[in-house]
Amino acid sequence: MDGVLGIPELRRQCSWWKRHSLYSVVGVKEVMFRFAKFDKRTKEVSVYVKDFDYKSRIAEIESAVNHLPSIEDPWECGVDIMGKGHTPVDICPNTAYDSIDGEPYCVAQELRKRTLQREMLEWLPAMIEFYWQNGIESDQVEFLENGNFVRQYEDLAWDRGTDALSPYGRVIYGFQLIEGWHIRSIFCLFIGSLFLSACVVAISTAILHSFEAGLTAGSYALAIAAVTLAGLTFFSAII
Repeated sequence: MDGVLGIPELRRQCSWWKRHSLYSVVGVKEVMFRFAKFDKRTKEVSVYVKDFDYKSRIAEIESAVNHLPSIEDPWECGVDIMGKGHTPVDICPNTAYDSIDGEPYCVAQELRKRTLQREMLEWLPAMIEFYWQNGIESDQVEFLENGNFVRQYEDLAWDRGTDALSPYGRVIYGFQLIEGWHIRSIFCLFIGSLFLSACVVAISTAILHSFEAGLTAGSYALAIAAVTLAGLTFFSAII
């Protein structure tokens, strides 16, 4: 990924009106979805979406950890200063056999992998919110990849093996855009309207030498600004 991706960049990819609307993209939330259908004519993809269930995912990881065999030699199969363990081997002091995959594995490495997955899920909501609000840079994509939120298109385009396991298709993690009111922009426009009205009162009073005339002009200016703000808010809500 080149450059930075965040909420401002997503907003700039929308239509001209949505880029300047008072009601547009303000954030994202984590979701799980399954593909429903693909319209080749319009190039539109329909999906079923549900909120990301952190508690269930953490419970699954904890269940997998509880079913791991005990580590025979805790002094072996550690990690180096870079956080890397030993390369995959057939036999190590903490080798166990996976009856489902039919392959041996290192219990210490598997425990470390599951522990990191659990910690990632515990910190994921706060980190994702920070990344999207401040911009996701290239070196931060690895974190999202570890959480399965970034996938290669080839992995999604053809995967009969995984889809065959479930009649509902494959579950994909992703992000759903959240639209809302830009409170700061509305507040700035409101303050700007009051400031404009005050300026009109001051200028009109100075030119006409009449405070009543200046106050009348300021009232008209404030009314025009209020109608404009109300119209902008109305069209932002319906378009």
